[in-house]
This record gives sequence, structure tokens and C-alpha cells, in this order.
Amino acid sequence: MLFAIACTSSFVAVSNAAADAKKDHAALARLDAVYQPIAKFAADADRTRQACADAARLEAAVAALPTRHAPATAAVDDETWLQPAGELRSAIRDLVSACEAPDHRIKVLNDIITADHIVALVDGLVRTVLDASKPRDLSPAMKKFQTTMKTRYVGRKQLCSLNRKLVTLLPDLLPPPAQTNAEKWQHSYARMKQGVDEIKQFGCSGHRGADEEISGSWMVIYGGYYELVLLVPPRAR
Repeated sequence: MLFAIACTSSFVAVSNAAADAKKDHAALARLDAVYQPIAKFAADADRTRQACADAARLEAAVAALPTRHAPATAAVDDETWLQPAGELRSAIRDLVSACEAPDHRIKVLNDIITADHIVALVDGLVRTVLDASKPRDLSPAMKKFQTTMKTRYVGRKQLCSLNRKLVTLLPDLLPPPAQTNAEKWQHSYARMKQGVDEIKQFGCSGHRGADEEISGSWMVIYGGYYELVLLVPPRAR
């Protein structure tokens, strides 16, 4: 009986995951399709007119995007996905308001923002969100670093043990993979190295830094790693 229940639970979980993946794919495809008529225009009045004409459809497409997790196809983590996705939702709301205003302007805090400015922001965010959703083939070294980086730790002793592993694995992320921007890769790699060095210096030596310092250095490593992930070319369809 317990075996049957376990099998049923596993089947339901797999089915739900498949349904979520299908839903995510449909939402991303819809956003891409809705945005195409806007994307074909250069940064000028024509693009803004098209964006305002499609604002309601664009708002609905963005609202259908995942709000609690990264798409199943994404190589990035939830946080890396959710940040630009959330910014896009906010920008779309501003776009709708600006397009409805007679002069195509809105006031945000003490600034007057034009629809042209918002469309430029939306353009960058749509491209970021769609790019972040794409599958990428990560190298074994990247996968191993990611798995190690996500290891939970409790206390400084475990943190220092984990950091020593990252120090050992970090050099394997060089050289950059083929067809990546080598300069950007080196920049993100340098940030990650700075992060592990700071943890070693301020968290695992005689000088004990504040928890806030350690947390900040850890986020540098984390953010730098996912910058590398996004530099890996998306998998060919």
C-alpha cells in the first residue's frame, strides 16, 4: 500500500512538473510573439507607438510568466530569473500608464518619465528575460561548481570548508568556453575570485569579519557565477 502511494505521489509530481514546463514554454513563446512587432522598430517614435498599441497584450503576456520560479528550460536559478521578470512587470505597468496619459508621460517619485524612456527599459528587460529562459549546455566544471556552491552550510567551520572547495574548483572555469565574450567572462571570474578570497581573509582567518561582510562576499560569488552562465551561448534549437 505504501509503495502504491509513493508511486502515485511520484507520478503526480512528474506530471505537475511537466505541466508547469509546458505552461512556462507557452508563456515565453507568447511574450516573444507579442513583442516581435515592437522589436522590429528602432528606438524611435514608431517603436513607442507600436508598444502603446500592444501594451495591453504585452501586459497580459508578462502576467503569464512564472512568478515563483525560473522556467524549466532556464540554466539560471530562481533569483537570477525572478529579478528581471519582476522589473519587467513593473515597467509594463508604467508603460500602460504612460500610454494612457495624453502626453505619454508619467510622474515617478519626483521624475517625469516619458513613454519613450519606458519602452527602452522594457526592450532591454524583455530581451534579458527571454535570454535567461533559454537552455544552456554547461561544462562539467560549471555544473560541479554550481552544485558545490549551493551546498548548505551552518556556521563558520562549514563555510570555510565549502569555500576551500570553491577555491579549488574556481580555476577549472578557465579558459572561457568557445563563442563566449572572453572579456566579460574574465570580469565575472575576477569578481568570483575576489569573493572567495574575501571569505578566506575575513571569515576563515584570525580576522573575523561581520556576518554582513561574509554574506556580501558570498553574493558576489553567486552573482558572478550566474553571469558566467548567461555568457554561455544558448542551446541551438
